[in-house]
Amino acid sequence: MTTNTKRRREATPEGPTLSTTTTNVPAGVTASAWPSYFFDNAGTNLRFTGLSFSTMDYYNADITGLSGENFMQVTAKTSAELNAMSLPPPNPFTVQVTITVTNNEGQTATGTVDYVTNY
Repeated sequence: MTTNTKRRREATPEGPTLSTTTTNVPAGVTASAWPSYFFDNAGTNLRFTGLSFSTMDYYNADITGLSGENFMQVTAKTSAELNAMSLPPPNPFTVQVTITVTNNEGQTATGTVDYVTNY
């Protein structure tokens, strides 16, 4: 996953809208992002207010999740760790991550992003 720098956008009456729906996270790699990576129409001070994974079985729990309100990271287990599981996941596998954001205008949005890992 790459992080793009976007200019701050003024909020619309509709508020933030999900703009990225799929992200690749290679096995053994940490991918990170800011809220504006996933949502357009950010408004002022867009921040994460919720994060939920359909499963954490395939990620390193110590370094996966939110780091404050403005930064999230996801670290997939290595190929060796995934293959060593009693029931390894399919290759590739997809995990749904539900992300909630809020801005200073009080607008909240929730969207689901597919994290895809090949190993």
